[in-house]
Amino acid sequence: RLSGWGAAGRRGGGAAAVVCMAGGEPEITDEIREAEKKATPMREPRVQAYVIVLAATLLILGTLALDQAGQASVRDLAASIPLLPGGAVVTEGVCAAIGGLAGYFLYAEEETKQQNLRRIAEKVAEKRMDG
Repeated sequence: RLSGWGAAGRRGGGAAAVVCMAGGEPEITDEIREAEKKATPMREPRVQAYVIVLAATLLILGTLALDQAGQASVRDLAASIPLLPGGAVVTEGVCAAIGGLAGYFLYAEEETKQQNLRRIAEKVAEKRMDG
């Protein structure tokens, strides 16, 4: 494993693939980010779906809350939202739960991405040391 200042590996005159930082952790370069992105082609559509679900739940929650607070400007929009049995409070609760799950899934995707980037960087660093 590479460590220390300035330790770097190069591929055919291109940019450095791995540059180790002072703590011994390899730096994540654009080349490594591209490799991780190619390895997980479905991440981007999943993240987009989670963002859409999160945005929709926040819109519903905000609209229903403003309507309950007596804000006349959202009355028509709030009336167009189908409520679950139990009314606005149950609908808000379900939206909050779904939004929370979407937020968690977004967090989990990013966490997995960071783990993959570190793993790829470490493998590249090991290969540079060996060869």
